[in-house]
Amino acid sequence: MIRINAFNLIDGLDALAVGTATIIFLAMALLSIIENSRPIILGVQLIGAGAFLGFLIFNFNPAKIFMGDTGSVLLGFILATTSGAY
Repeated sequence: MIRINAFNLIDGLDALAVGTATIIFLAMALLSIIENSRPIILGVQLIGAGAFLGFLIFNFNPAKIFMGDTGSVLLGFILATTSGAY
């Protein structure tokens, strides 16, 4: 629950929450590749990182698209569920 609300709180600046989540997703995907475990979690992490990279292009200053509270809560939830696999 703490990670979910943390991403909701840092969503105040353009591209901060999405950029942070993308870096974390790529780092966790790298750890999944190194450990060679749970290919489904690795797939979710890579798909999440790709989707957030696509969103990040339009979320830089000046932002053309905003994530909102629901998007940042979903981002934190996906991050929390995939990091719980370790």
